[in-house]
Amino acid sequence: HNMITKVVTPMAPSALSNSRANMRRDPAVLLLLANERAETLRSLGEDKVEGRPHRLVTFSAADGTQVGLAFDAATGLVSRVQTLADNSILGDTLTETVLSDYRDVQAGAARVRLPHRAQTIVGGETTQDLTYATIAVNAGPGAGLLDPPVDAETVPAAPPGSGVVLTKLGEDV
Repeated sequence: HNMITKVVTPMAPSALSNSRANMRRDPAVLLLLANERAETLRSLGEDKVEGRPHRLVTFSAADGTQVGLAFDAATGLVSRVQTLADNSILGDTLTETVLSDYRDVQAGAARVRLPHRAQTIVGGETTQDLTYATIAVNAGPGAGLLDPPVDAETVPAAPPGSGVVLTKLGEDV
């Protein structure tokens, strides 16, 4: 939903891909992805990340993206996620998500440790720095939170195959 034009537009496939990439900052999602792609898991040994010893592993996601995980050797928690992927402006670019401020969160009858801070660094520049005051597991969004405003116009999705139309300007042009 565009808040300025008040128009609801269906999500384009590229936006859906970006949403999937954003899920890579969730340690539970990352570990499930790694488990699904266990045949591609590789140990990269140990190294220091921000002065602390870490165990490094990598795996290939189903879309071909190479994902590197850094596990803090003392806590076993994921502290860094790295992906190398094509960026339309920067070319092949390293994207890092640094996870920190882990706290216990109630998840049903159990408690899990989840990061309350996620920093995204693309090509060496911080592009996002999220801090969560509280996290509720399986709480779902509040009623109506994702509903578009009642006065929003809805635009239908573009039909398949409708895209750029090429017009020949001349020979060798």
